[in-house]
Amino acid sequence: GRYQYPAGTFLEYTECIQTDAAINPGNSGGPMYDSDGKLVGINGRASFEKRGRVYTGAGYAISVNQAMNFLDHLRSGRIVDHGTLGATVRTERGDGKVYVQQVQSASGAAFAGLEESDELVRFGGRAIASANDFKNRLGVYPALWRVPMSWRDEDGNLTKAAPRLLPLHTPAELIEQAKAQPFAPPKPAEPKKDGDKKEPEKKPEPADRSALPPEYAKLYEQRTGFTNAYFNGVELDRVRGGLGDWPSGGWVISGTTGDGRDVQIAVSGRGTAIKGAGLTSQLKAGERAEDVPAGTGGLLPALANLRAYVTDPEAVFTDQVYLGSEPLGGDGPRVDVVRTRKGEATDLWLHSKEDGRLVGFETQVTPDTAPCVVTLGDVEDVGGVTFPRTLMVEHRGEVVLRLTVTEVTAK
Repeated sequence: GRYQYPAGTFLEYTECIQTDAAINPGNSGGPMYDSDGKLVGINGRASFEKRGRVYTGAGYAISVNQAMNFLDHLRSGRIVDHGTLGATVRTERGDGKVYVQQVQSASGAAFAGLEESDELVRFGGRAIASANDFKNRLGVYPALWRVPMSWRDEDGNLTKAAPRLLPLHTPAELIEQAKAQPFAPPKPAEPKKDGDKKEPEKKPEPADRSALPPEYAKLYEQRTGFTNAYFNGVELDRVRGGLGDWPSGGWVISGTTGDGRDVQIAVSGRGTAIKGAGLTSQLKAGERAEDVPAGTGGLLPALANLRAYVTDPEAVFTDQVYLGSEPLGGDGPRVDVVRTRKGEATDLWLHSKEDGRLVGFETQVTPDTAPCVVTLGDVEDVGGVTFPRTLMVEHRGEVVLRLTVTEVTAK
């Protein structure tokens, strides 16, 4: 529960463990164990006297809980980042409550309805007692995670949601920081001879990343935004291997809503269309992805991207990246997350950690619009075609369609 201000820009320790076990320069990254031999933290910082770097008796470690949040993100081979809510808060003197000060317009918090002057009640499953308490809790989450929270508006109405966090830094900032980290220890200096002039100490330069032994060269792939893109490909193949068999060609999906209305959806290379339940509309192939039908966040482009993702993603998407894992909906079971891009649209594909099955996805048609969130039910035999039995579509926290699939025709 301790907090340490950033050293420079990046080394901010939130919810960290304070210990009187000696942590000295060179111990950073080492494990902290409890008396039963269980890993509880990663040593990183200590309090020193200003002169001589003398240890004063207080050391700090990143908690293993925070490390586990980031573990799959690190396995992705990306340069990973912490998350930010896209909102600032303040503690009001007198009443001891925490109020929202500003909200970034194109943020998950704004899409969920958070507004200035709302009272922040809970964040990440814990009551928030001060602005510092909020900052301390926020720092344990990776960028793009959904984190459960609740707030109360000026009329006293309580809202619960799990908005996605924004990245704390820009891609350029992260890349610049990663450049400063050597890929391998620098080569030892040549021993000096008597009479040699003393040269000023130089900072070690990053090792040549291409100068790897041949047997390991295949395990490294250089790519902007990654420490090693090879491992992202490994994780991407693992996750996509759990997709299973989806119908090829075009789809015609028939189903009924909870109130008994019939809905038919057609998805093919020519475009996507929906009929029924007050959502009748169409989007032709090649048209700009928009909020169609209106108020869904872009259900039709989302379904078009679903078909592309499960049948031939390389032909449609310009980018496929394994991001890591997160709790489904902010507090559910862990799911693996794959991100794809097509034009302005960004999709997040959520795969079950247990069997790799696609359990949901989110499509954001432009960076400044709220996403269309689709939850997929169990995959079953629907009239001879393997397909999710149910689809639930949400936009800005509201359910806009609950569909029980009764028939799927592949053409």
